[in-house]
This record gives sequence, structure tokens and C-alpha cells, in this order.
Amino acid sequence: MRFAVVVNEGSGSVPAGGEDTLCKIVSAAGHSFATRTDPNWSLDDRVDAAIRSDADAIIVWGGDGTTACVLSRSGPEGVPVLALPGGTMNLLHKRLHNGSTDWQEILERVLRASTTRSISAGHMPAGRFYLAAFLGRLTGLAQSREAMREGRILEAATTLVSNGVFDLNDPVRLTTKGRNGSNDLDAVAAAIVIDDNQTARFAIATMDPASPWDLATTAIDATINGWREAQSIDHGATNEVLVTVAPGATVPATLDGEQVSFDRSASIRLISRAANVLVAGQA
Repeated sequence: MRFAVVVNEGSGSVPAGGEDTLCKIVSAAGHSFATRTDPNWSLDDRVDAAIRSDADAIIVWGGDGTTACVLSRSGPEGVPVLALPGGTMNLLHKRLHNGSTDWQEILERVLRASTTRSISAGHMPAGRFYLAAFLGRLTGLAQSREAMREGRILEAATTLVSNGVFDLNDPVRLTTKGRNGSNDLDAVAAAIVIDDNQTARFAIATMDPASPWDLATTAIDATINGWREAQSIDHGATNEVLVTVAPGATVPATLDGEQVSFDRSASIRLISRAANVLVAGQA
């Protein structure tokens, strides 16, 4: 197999000289390269060169944002993308590779035996996401949850406070569309998660607490146990969501862990076949 390679050594956990190490592993496994981009080029230029090449697949080693950039540029008709975790959170990589964040183990398994599959995406004006979008001030939970998992309790608590997680201002309205018509949900925070275990759809979780105390207890629960298991969070499913923002308000959000914000209403729609990925197959 001939690969194009995009390595973002500015990501959270890609070591210096990482691209040379990666390429040695690929060559030792009997594979070759359609192109290797110049590390002095901008990330956009490196992605462009990889997309334009005649490679059989693209290896991208970086964080969730770098991976999403390559997936969005490759699209449903492009060659498959082998995403290696090199960021801080690596949320998408965990989903693609059954929870693993060991880039070398993932690479070696895929080089031994691989399979290609398509993945879904959520599309909104601020960008695309391939795992989840979190809307509202509770987006600070993403960073806090990672800190909690690694035992950095003080950092987790500090992140919750500094991000204004417990502020009840600036709620958002989500209008979901389904077979039975539309449904309006007012929420302080919402999670829009791509659920493609069977039929691709958005799994929606919203929270509209009655008081800061309710928000605090739910936020802590979600930080420790995750959104799906947390109490006082309503769930639903849809393929399209309209997010309405109050005039003058700015809503913070994270798309696969990458922070963005928007200050106007936006439609979020599901793309059931958005890109192709390369994952380990049966040896």
C-alpha cells in the first residue's frame, strides 16, 4: 500500500522526529509512500499535497482538529484516512480504534491487516464533527473529565470554575426534527453525539437545571461518569437540529474537542457517509 503522510508535530503528544519514526515503521512493514510533505509547510499545504497525491490511503498523526481537517478535505469519495492519536484528548481516535490511544500499536495492527469503512459527521457553519458537539458553557466538562481520569482533581475543579460552567445565562434552544414533527428544547447545555452503531443518527442530551445547585451536581456527575450515564439529563434522537441563539449572545461549543463559538442560529445536519477511515481488520 502507498501512503501519503501528514504529521502535526505541534499537536499535544506527537514527539519531535515523530514523522521519521512513523515512516520507518511503515517501510519496515513493506509499504511505500506516494508523498511525504515538507514539515516546514503550513498544515493546510501538507493536507492539500496529501489529498492531491495518488496514495492508496492517508496517514494523519495529530489531534482531533488535525484529523477532522483531513477527513473533511478527503470526503466520501476520497481515499481512506488512518488517524493516529497525537493530540491531548484524542476522542475520535478512541472511537475509531476501540479505545486505544497507543499510536504505534494502532499503526502496526493496521499495517498487518486493514479494512476500510465510512463514518458519519455532523455539519454546521462552524465546522464538522465526527464524534460529538457540546454546546453551552458546560463544554468545559470535556477538559475537566480528562483531568479527572488522570487524577488531576484540582485542575478539573479549576477548569469548571474558570470556564463559567455553572453560569445559567445564555441558554440555547434546540429544535429537533423527526417523523412526528418538530420539538423545541431549551437548555443550558446540550450534547449532540453521532450514534452510528446501527442507523446513523444524532443522540441528543440536554440539560436545563432549575438552580445553580442542580447544575453543579449534574456537572460533577457528568464529569465523573460521562454524559450518557449522568442523572438529570434528557435524551433524544434525530437527524437534524436547529440551534437558536438569543440576540447578542455567544454560545461556546466544542467540536470533537476543538473549541469554537457561534453568535447566530445554526442548522446542524447529519451526513451519514462523510469520509472513509482505515482501521485494523482481522489478521
